[in-house]
Amino acid sequence: MKKLHFLILALILISSIAKANFDFVSQHVSGKMIAVGSKESKLVYVLETGTNKIINSIVLTADCKALSFNADGSKLIVHADKGLVFYDSNTWKESGLVSKDQMGFGANAVFYGERDLAICYSSFSKDIKLVSLSEAKVTLTTTLKIERIAMIGYNTVTDEIIVFSDQVKYDKEKLIASKDFPKDLKYEDRSKFAQENDQKGCQLIVLKGKTGAVVTDKLIPYTISKSFGGNIFSNKTHTICAGWDNILLLDSKKEVKWVNIPGSFNYGSELVNNGETLLIGSLEDFEMINTTDWTSKKVELTKKPNIGFLNYIHDFAFDAKTNKIVGVTSGYTIFTMDLKPAGNLSETIPTLPCKVYYEQDKYTKQEDVDCIKEKFESKGLGKITTETAKNSWGQEVTVGTLYAETNLVKFNEDYAKFKDDCKIKIKVDLK
Repeated sequence: MKKLHFLILALILISSIAKANFDFVSQHVSGKMIAVGSKESKLVYVLETGTNKIINSIVLTADCKALSFNADGSKLIVHADKGLVFYDSNTWKESGLVSKDQMGFGANAVFYGERDLAICYSSFSKDIKLVSLSEAKVTLTTTLKIERIAMIGYNTVTDEIIVFSDQVKYDKEKLIASKDFPKDLKYEDRSKFAQENDQKGCQLIVLKGKTGAVVTDKLIPYTISKSFGGNIFSNKTHTICAGWDNILLLDSKKEVKWVNIPGSFNYGSELVNNGETLLIGSLEDFEMINTTDWTSKKVELTKKPNIGFLNYIHDFAFDAKTNKIVGVTSGYTIFTMDLKPAGNLSETIPTLPCKVYYEQDKYTKQEDVDCIKEKFESKGLGKITTETAKNSWGQEVTVGTLYAETNLVKFNEDYAKFKDDCKIKIKVDLK
């Protein structure tokens, strides 16, 4: 029931939360800096590790879709509207581009920065492309015999591309309705039982990473979804496919085993500690899963930011030299933690400049606009100014600016004074 409660809570709160979040983090090989980005911001920040002091900011023409440093740290690669944009990490100037046409129509990018590799794929295409992050060029293009790609990744141990399709028919299973499930079935085992008895599965394709030659192409009785935080990792024994609500393990023979995700859904994941620990991010906590026996330990964040859509953990990075985890959340929080021994958790909202505002369109209730004006100004926080502009959809709206320029720390403090009073959605733009 916990997973259902998470979704209900999200739907209740989404209308009034100040929209703000970090979605991506990548750590430089030196360990001295991190890059952070958001799907809701045109700014990528490079910050000093530990202090979060601004080293540089990169202005995009559209929101960030993904990012990664390459293996030697000479480049920061950002998936932006024009493709994969390469920035020199000394000058922070553009040094290369793999265009969106080269990536493919509607393509996503999955980064394996430590291997100088990105995989480009699209749900609208059967083509997949490997991109060299050191050379800024496509090194392999191959076309799959598949209906639709659901999830893709790379086994860096065996140099293999792992592909899962969307749901397909799987006649080898029985078909058992949920009302006929065993009465003594534990809740955490219901998803596995349901997938093993629904006559649905997916296509698993494994390709050689250097040539694109097919190693395995078969149907399996499970499905997997990337959704928010899904990703594919590898250690010495398995390919670890961490999906939205389940984990699939592939052994050397490409046999598949199901593992439950403890707790809630997977909002962000990373494999660390030489492949021995899988991190799964959730709401205000994350699981540290031992990949040998699949036991887990929960680590809870202690600070609840006022800004952001709750405080979901979206991404992790790991510095093997210092054994430190770096994570980012939907509440514009950056946290660090020592992995060995586990402890010394630190959580900080960085002092990044931002603008704070709301948009009033034809669906916005005037009483909600009046509420935010009255509450904000009566608290002595300033005066809201308004102007007419076009939103991201090209529609004419009234923009009410609470702060033309402030910073995340100050707004987080101020927002606590009125965030629960009004239903209008507050937006945060990094500057």
